[in-house]
Amino acid sequence: MTTSPPQLHPVDACLDRITAELTLVRAVPMWTTSREQRARSLSRLKTIKAQLAAVEMAVIAQADVDNDAAESGAVNTAALVRSLTRVSGSEASRTVKTARALDGHVRTAEALAAGKVTLDQATEILAAVDALPPATSTEDRARAEHHLLDAATVHDARELRRLGTHLLEVLDPDHADQLLAVRLEKEEARAARKSYLEFFDRGDGSSDYRGNMTNLHRAMAERYLGALMNPHRPDAIDLESMSRAEARGQAFGQLLERIPADQISRTGGVNATVVVTMTLESLLGGLKAASLDTGGLISARQARRLACAAGVIPAVLDGDGAVLDLGPQVRFHTPKQRLAMNVQQGGTCAVEDCDRPAWICDGAHLVAWQDGGHTSVENGALVCPRHHTLADSTRYKIERIRPGRIRLVRRQ
Repeated sequence: MTTSPPQLHPVDACLDRITAELTLVRAVPMWTTSREQRARSLSRLKTIKAQLAAVEMAVIAQADVDNDAAESGAVNTAALVRSLTRVSGSEASRTVKTARALDGHVRTAEALAAGKVTLDQATEILAAVDALPPATSTEDRARAEHHLLDAATVHDARELRRLGTHLLEVLDPDHADQLLAVRLEKEEARAARKSYLEFFDRGDGSSDYRGNMTNLHRAMAERYLGALMNPHRPDAIDLESMSRAEARGQAFGQLLERIPADQISRTGGVNATVVVTMTLESLLGGLKAASLDTGGLISARQARRLACAAGVIPAVLDGDGAVLDLGPQVRFHTPKQRLAMNVQQGGTCAVEDCDRPAWICDGAHLVAWQDGGHTSVENGALVCPRHHTLADSTRYKIERIRPGRIRLVRRQ
């Protein structure tokens, strides 16, 4: 009597088929693919990666529920994941946390399983919804999750994180400013208490340092160090011969030597400056939060305190959110015009989907200066050096999408 081999579980059978197909694909040279095929493949691979991530999260969630770690001798599920996958301890902990959170958010889990959101997007959505005040109703949490899932169709994970900080405006616009002001002040007070800086002499002429700082001070530090890492400086740091972290360390040393801050080299046409955007109402005592041009938020009270501080520029908006063009009609954009464009573009290159920071960008004319284009905020855009080269090329034309955002279209 013969016995049939044990039937594979559907998960194992699926993974076996995927492995077999990938083995075949690895033997196919990529030079045989066309540009259109590669574009289509990248889009489909993104969807498939999300679907595989959903399976992985489901497996980890069930292992956590059944306490597989105890049976395997691991101290917890994160340790089990780390031993089986050889990822770092911090990554294993984040993965288990996401798997647990997905288990309680059906809509996001279904979107991930369908490949409609990436794992990074799903993680930001879960974090934003779970960060809502404890008194938030189940219905409002569901509304918030649905809102961010809709936003995920056009925004990446980093942008979803920013949108997540504004969920209260979606759920309760009448009280959002007050609730956000209270939350930001608590966060800032907590962050200030956690701030520290320690130095450790290595005994070899160098020192290690570690610390913690508020997001505001980090934004200022990044802007100052970015200015000193400008490759166009006469005594520029050799960025080609070191990692970005090493270059940042070099810049930090130079920063200390260049205090006071008004002696820091210019980069991208303006001094190293953090822009705080606030409404006129907030400037006069309102509660509405102010935003940094790096994407962060600070309370109105802190913004008012910083309004006259060195190295921080308040960009006060009118009721329509417009930034005035204060610059004269000259060939190059003035620092004030660049700051206005920086705010209008959200701190990044104006080209659609480019996330290079605006402070390394060139000031470009949408209608060329030699063709009669004015040097103004309306006719200007901050674009990174690569996109500036393409914009100046006759092979591309510039299309305006909205204020502060353009698209480069290849001519036929």
